[in-house]
Amino acid sequence: MQYNSESLEKLVDQFARFPGIGRKGATRMAYQVLNMTDQEARDLAQAVLDAKTKLHRCRICQDYTENDLCRICASNRRDKSTICVVETPGISRRWSGPMSTGAPTMCFMGSSAPWTASAQTSSV
Repeated sequence: MQYNSESLEKLVDQFARFPGIGRKGATRMAYQVLNMTDQEARDLAQAVLDAKTKLHRCRICQDYTENDLCRICASNRRDKSTICVVETPGISRRWSGPMSTGAPTMCFMGSSAPWTASAQTSSV
């Protein structure tokens, strides 16, 4: 769909890059941004920039954090003898609630079997 404005088209295109967001959803999001006050739009833009510049991977579980260790991995209440393996960041948050095993989480960043790639290239 072509819009009357190149700026609107670019905004829709950027939102459509998100997984699970099609053109229709991206268009709704773009119009929602356009309906924001200038301050709300600046706050949104600043939140994106802050997340992109301040967040990095926890050195243990690979979830996002502003510190060396995320809040979950830094907790003294964690059972360090067991590990919970998840595919992507965010899934570990679901396991850290009331149903938590207390185990640290290891995130393989989208690869359900990361060891297969290294095993295939390994010269054993």
